[in-house]
Amino acid sequence: MGKTSGQAAGRRSPWWREWWFILLVVLVVMLIALLCMRQCGCCERVVVPAAPVAPEAPKVEAVAPPVEEAPKEEPRKEIAFDLSKLRPVPWGIAANGYVEDAATFSKRFEDMVAIAREKQADEVEFPVAAVRYDLRGYDLSKVEQELVSAVAAAFRRTSQEGKLLVEGYTCNVGSDEYNEKLSRRRAERVGSILKGAGIAEDKVEVKWYGETKYGTLPGVNGLEANRRVTVTVVK
Repeated sequence: MGKTSGQAAGRRSPWWREWWFILLVVLVVMLIALLCMRQCGCCERVVVPAAPVAPEAPKVEAVAPPVEEAPKEEPRKEIAFDLSKLRPVPWGIAANGYVEDAATFSKRFEDMVAIAREKQADEVEFPVAAVRYDLRGYDLSKVEQELVSAVAAAFRRTSQEGKLLVEGYTCNVGSDEYNEKLSRRRAERVGSILKGAGIAEDKVEVKWYGETKYGTLPGVNGLEANRRVTVTVVK
């Protein structure tokens, strides 16, 4: 009996082992408790709700006022220009003088046509031509014939209303009878060229004055001014 009690006392665990076991149990319990708390949401995060956002005001688009269109101008109706319907009228000799060569005559006539076109006129000014002669001469040089032909060509382009008046003059050198015949020859020669250039006979009027009627040519003085034939459009 005494031996058995001694053996039991010798087998008893040391005291620190019991406390160590107890501490281990406590730690396990605490760990389990901590895990349970997490699973139960004890440690949930606190979410702060966001402040309410005010609704955006509806966008109002600026509407531009309607633009009034300017009234459209109607295109100007161009009236067809027809020189053949224009009445030829003599231009003022005082302002324009006489024309003595074909090139100048044609240019001056075209200038008058351009003015008539711009004004939409029903008439066109017709230059006055002058053929000059030497003393006792009545034949025309090539240059003078071209001038008379230019007059005829321009007249044919118009309505040919009226007539071409051909007037012959002489200076006072020689007898009255001689100068009468000379002025007639000069005028009739020019009239013949006009008719040959296509002007109807009833559209050419020929007159002569000898030395009884004098006139002047701009820039020409003395007897030379009267040795001439002029061609003017008349009604």
